[in-house]
Amino acid sequence: MANGIVNITRRRDWPLANPWAWLAAGLGLVLWSWLWVVTFGEMSSDYRVVVLALGLLAGSVGVWLRYRDRQSIYLCAWAAPLERIVRRGLGGLFSVIGLGSTGLFIYSMTPGAVGLATAPAFLVFLTLAAPSYYAARRCFQTPTKEGTPREITEEIALAFVALAALCFLSGFALYLGPTPLQDLGATWYSSAGPNWSPPVSELAHDWDTIRMFVRVLGVVCFYAAVLVIVSPGVRRATLSLLFVLHFMGISTACLAAPPAPWLVTQAWVRVFKPYLEFVYLVNAYHFYAPDPNASTHLWFRLIYEDTDGNSHGWWYKVPHVDEQGRIHHTVDLEYVRFLAMTESVAHSATLPPPFLLDNLGQTIPHPLYHRRLQLLPLRVAQPDNVPWPRIPLHPRFSQMQQVSIPTEDSKRRLASFTRFVARKYNIHPEHRDWRFKSVKVYRVLHEIPPVELLVNGIPPNDPQLYLPYFMGNFDSSGELIFEKERKKLKEFGATLERLQQEARVVALDPNKPDTKKKRQALAQSHEALQQEVMAIHAQVARLNVARAASEIDQASRQIANAVLELRQGRDCQDMQKQAYEGIYRALMEISEDPYLYWLLPSLRDTDLDVNSGIKDYCRRHAGDSHWYRSAGTTPAERQWEERLGP
Repeated sequence: MANGIVNITRRRDWPLANPWAWLAAGLGLVLWSWLWVVTFGEMSSDYRVVVLALGLLAGSVGVWLRYRDRQSIYLCAWAAPLERIVRRGLGGLFSVIGLGSTGLFIYSMTPGAVGLATAPAFLVFLTLAAPSYYAARRCFQTPTKEGTPREITEEIALAFVALAALCFLSGFALYLGPTPLQDLGATWYSSAGPNWSPPVSELAHDWDTIRMFVRVLGVVCFYAAVLVIVSPGVRRATLSLLFVLHFMGISTACLAAPPAPWLVTQAWVRVFKPYLEFVYLVNAYHFYAPDPNASTHLWFRLIYEDTDGNSHGWWYKVPHVDEQGRIHHTVDLEYVRFLAMTESVAHSATLPPPFLLDNLGQTIPHPLYHRRLQLLPLRVAQPDNVPWPRIPLHPRFSQMQQVSIPTEDSKRRLASFTRFVARKYNIHPEHRDWRFKSVKVYRVLHEIPPVELLVNGIPPNDPQLYLPYFMGNFDSSGELIFEKERKKLKEFGATLERLQQEARVVALDPNKPDTKKKRQALAQSHEALQQEVMAIHAQVARLNVARAASEIDQASRQIANAVLELRQGRDCQDMQKQAYEGIYRALMEISEDPYLYWLLPSLRDTDLDVNSGIKDYCRRHAGDSHWYRSAGTTPAERQWEERLGP
């Protein structure tokens, strides 16, 4: 077999065959889309996405043309000095990539590396540092002869780098926040100082998945540029290492289901889980036989307000299954994907202890359990003034089994799902004049029916086999209703307690030389607190909680009176106490739902009787008027009226 260098020439052909013309066109289109966003911000038209897609397509065509043609040189035909600039630039870029992966791995082992795991950083270092070193060394070496295949590989690598730049710029073009730099955490963008925090845009989360996709695509293009430059031996070794690590990760996903060996569990949790979760190769390799768990559904009860101020609810369920068990999906694969998505919020955190110690060392019940147990149905009929319905506990489960607190990761996913549902159904499908108010979310476990139920004629989709856990009442931004206000009021209460202690110290010895200065400092602290209290008063007033707003207003007035008393050299402890009590009463008015994270069961009047009535306390809690189904009616009459999301 003959060996020799292929005759490489400067390519002179029609413009559309030149890959750099396509890359330049792609850069122009992507830059146009980005400038569109910078100029118009949230008012940008969605046509910018079409322009952006055309730009990425043009850039991809350019890379494909450059990669498939191993016989021609394009870039140096325009200007010969570009060859050395390209070579040195690529060498510097690959050096930065290699040193960056090494520095990232070293930094991950330091105590200050919050949120950066050492094992994934080691995988990045293992697969990227060595190829980057060989690629940089090859770029910095002077070629022995002009027109060698090395010039072509350098052009191909530069084309991949250009496509990576297009991908990263596309991420900015899809961002509709206050400033594109905020998306990279650039809080220094404002001249307001280091404590400035950028405003939050309602559209900041739009296209977030596609933005992540194009960024990952950009990283892949950088990696491809490295592999193009290195020698075939290094390229084969690197790709072999990637394949081995990939299938090692899949093996740990298959073997990590408990009970699992310690080594497999550690490799799964510490090394491979972040990668496998990102590429979504986790659930498909977990085998549940012979004892599969209950499947997870998500029920969204969207609350709307009509022009008269009346609230109306509308159900949206994921996956979309009616009460006869029929799947309302186009294909079964879509149903399976939706079911896998809901499983991502099925993880529960450790429950708090049932009892706590107060400041006096006495044992008191935990508020999570105490609030729920206070709402059990009364044995004797009497007037009931509680604002929530009284719901019994499930007779088949212990008290600790009827509460499920999601993990922080599950809470973030729930917030993301809620934002999507609130944005998708911001307007009622049938009543366009109704205004979106909130959405109640229920995580529902669908149990596999035991044999006793099937023998008694109860179908697998019977309502009592669904176990709904209330996850919270959310606003359109994915925040729990009143969550921010509760946190603020708790902070105000803690601040008032501290100021009360300082005021007591001052009142004990009013004749000290520095007492006047302390009173002035206390007055300034009270003034700052009053401004914050007035700000939270405006927020609560907008939420139409009149009693809470009135209590906060009275607390603000008492703080203002305390400032006057301190200015005049008098004691202010009475005003402080009244302000603290007012804030506490306001906190009670906007307290969280006592059923938060608790099971809301569906119970039959007579167990194992298919003809007995059903009380669905989830529907009752959601405000659904069809929460009870009486016994003895025909199947057609027993059907609850509800709407399933499309």
